[in-house]
Parts: sequence; structure tokens; C-alpha cells
Amino acid sequence: MSNISNKYPSEKSKIEKVKRFFMDFKTFSKGRKDITNCELFNREFQENDQTNLAFVKEDSNKLICEECAARVISEGVAETNW
Repeated sequence: MSNISNKYPSEKSKIEKVKRFFMDFKTFSKGRKDITNCELFNREFQENDQTNLAFVKEDSNKLICEECAARVISEGVAETNW
């Protein structure tokens, strides 16, 4: 597990696993207009970006950018295929 550093500093908020290459943002944004930025570091998604899904202990799942996904996986978070 990895602490989510800036936005979710609480010990209760931890990423347990990450689903890489969840969906391209263009497709995602057709159904969901409420999320336009990475939910960890607020980087704005571009239409051609690939999104990743972070499963967070005791919190809702978070849509994250590729940079954040790579970082938390490098810190030891498991990558899941579902």
C-alpha cells in the first residue's frame, strides 16, 4: 500500500491496487462530465490520455493519470487485471 501524498495525507486513505489503462479519457468523458482532472495531483486530462483507476482503502476509487499510476506502482502498490 502507498500513502497518497498531497491530496490524501491521512493514514486511512491508501491506495490498495491500481488498474492500469482503465479507459481513454475521451471515452470516459462521454459518460462522466464530473471528473476532468487526475484525482491525486489535479493534472488536467487531455482527450488522448489513458486513465488509470486507483482502488483506495476506506474511500471511493480515484481516476488517476499515467504518471501517478506509475509512481504508486513503483512504491509497491499492486497492479490488478481486475
